[in-house]
Amino acid sequence: MFPVAKLTVYESLGKKTLLAVLIAATLFLLLILFFLSLDYVEGAKTYIKFMGIKEAVSKGVNPTINAENSLTEIVIMIESGMAAVLYAITIFLSLFATNDFIPSMIKKGYVDLILSKPMSRYRVLNERIFGAVFIVAAIVAYITISAWLIISFKSGVWHYEFLFSAFMIILVFFILFMEIVFFGLLTGSGMFAVILTVGMMILSTIFHADDQMSMVLSDTWMFVYNILYYIIPKTSHMGEMIFNFVSKKEISNLTPLYHSLSIAGILYFINLWIFKRKDF
Repeated sequence: MFPVAKLTVYESLGKKTLLAVLIAATLFLLLILFFLSLDYVEGAKTYIKFMGIKEAVSKGVNPTINAENSLTEIVIMIESGMAAVLYAITIFLSLFATNDFIPSMIKKGYVDLILSKPMSRYRVLNERIFGAVFIVAAIVAYITISAWLIISFKSGVWHYEFLFSAFMIILVFFILFMEIVFFGLLTGSGMFAVILTVGMMILSTIFHADDQMSMVLSDTWMFVYNILYYIIPKTSHMGEMIFNFVSKKEISNLTPLYHSLSIAGILYFINLWIFKRKDF
């Protein structure tokens, strides 16, 4: 069952790629645990509660509730920032860890062996994609849940919205991995594919200044800008959505999410078509 997906996981273990990412993730978690275990952090926690009680007394409200609310606000602020950092780090690590999955699969000999099995090309590519997403989902879940548990146990504040960032990171990875697959199938180079994809991620940050661009660009460059606007996933906007959700701010515009998913869906079917038609 799912032989290509299993092979993808075994390859990652064999290349030590997955192990290296897991070690880096564990060191990051240990750093969080070390920081939160420092005496001055515990002192800051006590001070925050004290200030909350002091403010409550001056306002004539319940001091216990006000102290807990003050601590909760600080924890939410910390976790919001951490969600943004995890989003950037895990996406970049995941893309570089999986960029060679498609090029390595379509190499002569390797692809001949896989296609000799009684499986359709659609199934082969789908399982390869599933294997990559499964690996990244496991890593993201490990980092996010572990960080959440560490912060929650140390602070006593259980902010469940932080876990939502894991789902969004996995979703953004899938969107970007469709670009990796597309460029990988066309060029046969994993490094070229990941450089182009990361370049598109960086370009997506300029879409925050959409209104200003119309005032500073010429008609020709505005035409190019509009083309890029519609073909590049809005990963920067989705990172902002993660931050806003974790920090309990209103998300008023879901268009970047729908737009990015639409691009990923189109690329998914294009990738299936290319893999089906490609002469190996």
